[in-house]
Amino acid sequence: MKKTFTLLSALFLTGASFAQNFTPGNFLVMRVGDGAAAPTNSGALAFLDEYTFSGTLVQSVAIPAATNGANKGLIINGTATAEGMIYRSANGQYVAFAGYNTKGATISGAISSTQATDVPRVLGSISYNKTINTAIEVTDIFNGGNIRSAYTPNGTDFYMAGSNSGVGYRTPSSDTTVRITSASTVVNLRTVGVYDNQLFITTSSGTANRLSSVGTGSPTVAGNNIASLPGIPTADVTFNQAVFFDLNTTEPGSDVLYLADETNASNAKILKYSKVNGTWVANGSIPTTSACYGIAGKLVDGKVQLVGSRNSANLIFLEDVSGYNATITGEVSVIATAANNTRFRGVALTPEQDALPVGMINFTASKALGNNVLSFNTTNEVDVISYEIQRSSDGVNYTTITTIRANNQASNEYSFNDATATGNVYYRIKIINKDGSVKYSRIANLSDIVRTDFTVSPNPAKSNLTITHTAIKNKAVANIFANDGRLVASFNLAANATQTNLDISNVANGTYRLLVIDGNTKTSKLFIKQ
Repeated sequence: MKKTFTLLSALFLTGASFAQNFTPGNFLVMRVGDGAAAPTNSGALAFLDEYTFSGTLVQSVAIPAATNGANKGLIINGTATAEGMIYRSANGQYVAFAGYNTKGATISGAISSTQATDVPRVLGSISYNKTINTAIEVTDIFNGGNIRSAYTPNGTDFYMAGSNSGVGYRTPSSDTTVRITSASTVVNLRTVGVYDNQLFITTSSGTANRLSSVGTGSPTVAGNNIASLPGIPTADVTFNQAVFFDLNTTEPGSDVLYLADETNASNAKILKYSKVNGTWVANGSIPTTSACYGIAGKLVDGKVQLVGSRNSANLIFLEDVSGYNATITGEVSVIATAANNTRFRGVALTPEQDALPVGMINFTASKALGNNVLSFNTTNEVDVISYEIQRSSDGVNYTTITTIRANNQASNEYSFNDATATGNVYYRIKIINKDGSVKYSRIANLSDIVRTDFTVSPNPAKSNLTITHTAIKNKAVANIFANDGRLVASFNLAANATQTNLDISNVANGTYRLLVIDGNTKTSKLFIKQ
């Protein structure tokens, strides 16, 4: 059962923000309003709040409402529930958002009804270290309409969607917005994003589209058609955000999809689909009891963990353990409640520093038919020789179990079935380039059991880390390793001890593996030092 966390109004009134970078594996929610007064349609302050998946508020980042140098001020319509939708880039390094720049003017009535020449629409991104970029103003589309969603592949170029202009595209080098979608297609859109390098939109307008692809790949020229994804309903549902996963090695690309639905409010739900032979097949739904707007998620030990925003007032959590092409399981639980006079909108995983090596879209590990299935996609491979899939039992010492030759094509899909691994196993990919350089993917972990006799806290940690464990049989040692295998620190653990405090104040910020060796027993955990 997830613990509900209610935000303190005082925290929002101060606009609290802390020094640390965003933590990988957490998520952001777009919050509208500072708590001082109810948000109105003439505009409200915007914040990106970082939460853990258990609902603990980590920090809050205020998006400046006033122009400062190249960055433009940005606020959001305080009552338009479809605004404030956010997506993380495919490389994991940026989260994009959109709003309005009043340029200091007082707005009378709905800010979304203004002309973009008077109140420019603004595109924004934020990186792992909370660097905000709001340099691009849009004055040539969304006149008299909402700007609801943005997506950036690199932190500077943007796709955008709203209520009356279809999909637009802008780069810093141009003052003109490219109308990506054809004028004959639906123009009233909810969100815009990219999966498997394919641009997509969600909408509740018309009867031909609800979740649709835009053109081929990620187009940057005008006049592309919108085509409903095969098998997805085209009417009687209202989709907001969507999140995709790749769980099946036999189906090309992403093959499991979750959608946030707000249809009929009290009948709203999270829907699941799986792609079978190219067609999306319904795998049921879980009710959210009120309108669901945002959705994001991650894979943990082959299980899909989802977070979402509900009715602008709650953050929710759902874990689906059913896997590919199986009926969705789990129950929605509330993990956080918005403070008075604030509203929750879109959600996205936190941006990460070099979340995946350049050109790698994703790396996932899951279980299927008793095997550990490893999958990864790449784009724009250049001068890559090979990928070594490496396995470890302790998360520190890795052995190459197979080598895959690189295709060096524009788009590539790779997979490997590990039929020999048992117990708790860690994987990473070693990328070998022609110039001799080497890079590593993030670490993926699969386990047959969940250990409850070994915990670390707090996680993330600052200066001290506490290990709680079963009684040490012998004089044991706790070693801290970096992801590249370097030994960073070592501590002795006293015999018969059940709790040990480690001083990690001299350890640099980052993600580490803690390995406890007690005789012939080895146990490890990941932790983050901030």
